[in-house]
Amino acid sequence: MLKNRDAGAAVIVTVLFVGIVLIGILTITSSLSIRSRSNTANEAMAFQAVLASESGVNSFLSRSNRIAPYGGSTPTTCPAATSTETPAQAADRFLCSFNAWLATSFQTGATAANVEAVGNFTVSDDNTAQVTLTAIKAEVTSTLPYKLKAIELQATSTVSGSSTRVLQRFTALKNELGYPNLPGAVTSWPSVDLNGNAEIAGYTTENTSNDGILQNRMYVTRQNGNALAVGTPVTVNIGTDSVSQAYSSQATVGSYVRLPLNNLTGTLTGTQYGIFKVINNSATALSLEPVSLPSILGGGTIKAGSVGLDLIMNGLKTYDSAANRLNIVAREMFVKGDTVSITVNGTRYVNTIESTALNPDGTQAVTVTANGWKSNSTSSPSTYTAVSTPSNTFFNEGSVVTKSTNAVVTAGTFEGGGSTATSGGILTGSTGGTSLVPSPYDNTLFIQTFGMTPNQLKSMSTLWTADTFNGAMNGLNWVSSTTGSINANSSKMTGTGVVVFAGDLTINQSGGGGADGSCDFKGIIYVRGNLNIQGNLELCGAIVVEGSIVSADGLTVTNTDADDTDFAGTGRKVSYNPDYIMDAVAGAGNYAFTPVVASWRQR
Repeated sequence: MLKNRDAGAAVIVTVLFVGIVLIGILTITSSLSIRSRSNTANEAMAFQAVLASESGVNSFLSRSNRIAPYGGSTPTTCPAATSTETPAQAADRFLCSFNAWLATSFQTGATAANVEAVGNFTVSDDNTAQVTLTAIKAEVTSTLPYKLKAIELQATSTVSGSSTRVLQRFTALKNELGYPNLPGAVTSWPSVDLNGNAEIAGYTTENTSNDGILQNRMYVTRQNGNALAVGTPVTVNIGTDSVSQAYSSQATVGSYVRLPLNNLTGTLTGTQYGIFKVINNSATALSLEPVSLPSILGGGTIKAGSVGLDLIMNGLKTYDSAANRLNIVAREMFVKGDTVSITVNGTRYVNTIESTALNPDGTQAVTVTANGWKSNSTSSPSTYTAVSTPSNTFFNEGSVVTKSTNAVVTAGTFEGGGSTATSGGILTGSTGGTSLVPSPYDNTLFIQTFGMTPNQLKSMSTLWTADTFNGAMNGLNWVSSTTGSINANSSKMTGTGVVVFAGDLTINQSGGGGADGSCDFKGIIYVRGNLNIQGNLELCGAIVVEGSIVSADGLTVTNTDADDTDFAGTGRKVSYNPDYIMDAVAGAGNYAFTPVVASWRQR
């Protein structure tokens, strides 16, 4: 009996031991399974975080274009630009500015609730990922005015506590601002007074420098030496030199350019040019469609090597002789009363503008006087002969159209006393019940001039105060004042650019100006308040004066001031010059970004 009881106990112990072992195995297996599932879930969330971060850098370009392009202005929370700024300090300033822009919420819809920030958004799939964009490094150009050259962008995403960072480098190129609407060398809503022996110069079609062509605006190389044919596109590569990079954005789609040609054997003597229409600009190459080619024995091609590309300021798209209408791809704004000129085989054909309108495709429709065409030889510009109306095909597509520009256009009156002088027309008051210069209220004059609101332009500008302003202005600049006035007497205006003064401006300086043709500042001065200029400083470009009283931030017109726009002193104060205006607006617009190949990486 005892032996049987011992055997039964052993069986029970064995069963219990086996049970314990089985329970242990089951527990370990269950734990491993749970841990595996947990690891799988964590890996899935980490992978989703990587995808979300990647979507952050991939969507940066489309989000910035849709929500608010980056203009490069410096908010008050960042170090301000100074005249002694180093490239390293400029890089820090742009880094701060760029990150402030990424974090700013902009209104993107009709109501205040529709706001988005370029650098913060969510991505929803199985889980919701929060994505944040941050610039971690900025590179700038090596010379003044400093511009952003490249940016290192980091996208951080978090999914259920799992975070991942992805980096991508983008090159930056500041686009063209666009040619402003400038009907005169001086455009002023208040009346204009010209005193002493001051002079204001517009532009005439007989002016020898008014050829409507900006020569060697950039340098390009052909991709092949094939024969050119009208209507058959060709591609040229844009040079990497500083000149080409600075002005490449001015070869806008639809505009016309000129290139030197050669014969297929490369032995053509003399210089002949072909006219091309820009059909695409990728920033590194131009796609061009030949529209007018000279007759070259055996066929013509673009010259080999690096050649200068000429921009045509205003190119003819079509001419309708029955309607007396020129449809022009124009940078300048054509105004009723202006003279237009087209040169064909050394003969200049001129007419007077009766009316203008904007076509749906963005070209300007310029109607000239019926039976008003006259011609002269470019060698005898003062002798004109009436000619019959040219046929529809007389002027080639892409023909250069030059125009006269008035010396002064004002909604008020013009008074010139003493030994003052103007060259070019003087337009005052209104025509057909419409003021020649629109009211500054509701920023109408500002928007007509720049094609954008003051807030949009200010967001692209280098910001200065009346205290930090030192007169050396390059690129796009905005000068504000807490007192509503800026005194530039001790800060000589130099450089090339666009300067908006958000208040009254007084200039009394000695410069190299006068009739000797030298220029102190080249570009555009836009005064939101009133203007008083004395001394002999000369501006080559144009001046616009609002006569407004503006809010503290310079963005809103609260009232107007009837004080006249005053010019006094000696020499030429303003000389209209479209070449310098084109220099001023080049690289003064918003930034365009291009991802750098093989720069993507994960942290």
